[in-house]
Amino acid sequence: MSDHDSTTRTAAQELWLRFAGTDSSVNREHVLDTADRVLTALDADLRRWAGAEGYGALLRRATAIVEVQHPALRHITDLAMEASPSGNGRVHPASEIAEGMIALLAALMELLNRIVGAEMGARLMGNVGVPSLRGVVSTSNGNQTDD
Repeated sequence: MSDHDSTTRTAAQELWLRFAGTDSSVNREHVLDTADRVLTALDADLRRWAGAEGYGALLRRATAIVEVQHPALRHITDLAMEASPSGNGRVHPASEIAEGMIALLAALMELLNRIVGAEMGARLMGNVGVPSLRGVVSTSNGNQTDD
């Protein structure tokens, strides 16, 4: 693994842990709920920059990159992955689902880095799920009066 890959993986783990908290891979329902929240935040935040089709293409490509090594991602319905005939309906443990999500996040970061550069890609992914003041309107006019 190169330093660049290591940096991307570390950033992906940090993003996952921001949503999962310290109980990141113990409880299966918690992991599935966290995956749903991460994907919802990604959709909301990256769609703004890449557009609906662009974000959809990024997610499909990232999923295609990691799905072979992380079949546990098939449990996440938002990814719309087909059932694996070789999986025989296996229920993967929470730790494998969490690991798959971290790999998916890292793949998304890599794809973004190729498109917009490492600095902007890191900024976009680093702001996923972080509240923004954009769109907040104040009714106060400061110290000015309408006289």
